[in-house]
Amino acid sequence: MSFVLTLTVLVALFGLIYWYRSRGSGKVIKTNHEYFSRLWLWPKGEHTRWEAEFDLESELSAKTVGLYAEDNYETCVNPEPTSDEVVFAKHYLSDLELLFPLVESSVREGWKDWFKEDLPECWKKEFVVDGFSVPRDGNAIDAW
Repeated sequence: MSFVLTLTVLVALFGLIYWYRSRGSGKVIKTNHEYFSRLWLWPKGEHTRWEAEFDLESELSAKTVGLYAEDNYETCVNPEPTSDEVVFAKHYLSDLELLFPLVESSVREGWKDWFKEDLPECWKKEFVVDGFSVPRDGNAIDAW
């Protein structure tokens, strides 16, 4: 019984030391941006470099469109959106209709799988743009 108690105390002690030493590192930073409504910068090692929200009054949006950087410090050393990434975001946020042709085949396939019927002709009326990823340096050839 004393072995289990000793082991439990040691694990708790090491856990406390680990927590204390790492509590300040790796924090997500919320910051202001000249274009995005809200911007979060993620630390290295996380799933993304930055995430943003853009408030948009449009019948094609959910009032706020979320964006995130696909590149997690693979080529960019700074967490902030590059100017090319902002240009890319502006392009699609200025006309959300531009996104629909890019996703139509996937939506058509998903609709068929889920509902066992063909996608209706007026399918765009059933969807709003909730968000999209921004490729590395705004290069649409890269994954996004």
